[in-house]
Amino acid sequence: MLYRAGRYNYFYSFRETQYASLQHKVIIEENITGETDLTDFKFFCANGAIMFVQVDSNRFISHSRKLLGSDLQPLSVHLGGFPISSKWEAPSKQVCKTALELCRSFDFVRVDLYEVNDKVYFGELMFTPGAGMEPFSDETFARHLLQTIRSA
Repeated sequence: MLYRAGRYNYFYSFRETQYASLQHKVIIEENITGETDLTDFKFFCANGAIMFVQVDSNRFISHSRKLLGSDLQPLSVHLGGFPISSKWEAPSKQVCKTALELCRSFDFVRVDLYEVNDKVYFGELMFTPGAGMEPFSDETFARHLLQTIRSA
């Protein structure tokens, strides 16, 4: 199974072009989950500012999602087809500060971070999240985001 997963090219599933010509490698990372599943904080940032935060919970059990505004308050908008999380946590100030530091140099980027025992862990920088194919429940929200990104 590991061999098959290592040979798989994610470009064909998600059309994220940065995967198209990558050389296959195995990366082994420390398991930071402990006994619980991690909360995944995905900061959608433009021009050095947080536009909104996607909070994914229970990704490997019963995946749910909540979107938070830049003020970290819940939004009524949804992204993708995942159930809306009734239980969620807002990222700490330390996690938000890290996201802002990492996004500073980019017109648009999604910064993925985790926090375990008051320590921030880096996930990835994503320039084409979901290949831009995950729909928002409110099209006007999506247009507003695009306008924000282009206003640099």
